[in-house]
Amino acid sequence: MILRCLFCLLLTLFSAQQLVWAESMPSIEKSEAFQRYSRRPTTELSKLIFLIDRYKNSELKVMYDGHEYTAVESAGYAKTFLSKNYKKGAADYWVKNHCYRTEPAGNIIYVKFSDGSKRPLKDILLEDLGRLQKLSVG
Repeated sequence: MILRCLFCLLLTLFSAQQLVWAESMPSIEKSEAFQRYSRRPTTELSKLIFLIDRYKNSELKVMYDGHEYTAVESAGYAKTFLSKNYKKGAADYWVKNHCYRTEPAGNIIYVKFSDGSKRPLKDILLEDLGRLQKLSVG
């Protein structure tokens, strides 16, 4: 019972932190990344480019094998990696397989927020990918 209460408290605190972060980002449909995405053909590759563009000017840091990179630096690496390695396929598959663990060490790739808290990059990208797909359908 105590563990359940502790879990709920941590979830509440985490959710509150995420809400503050989410409020600092424009909604997907109001973002420049979405405007650019809307002008391109809707492909799985364009969804991945949208995800990179959405975060490249944010204050987030990406933690990769003990190193911390700015969003701008990370976006540059991500676009280069994508252009060299993408061979068609679903955007969510790409995120799950290339945005979760580092190679070759296998460490989880995290996003670090301004308050110092962290969250797996894959989770954030998959959530926004789901929101993007709902907007594209509607």
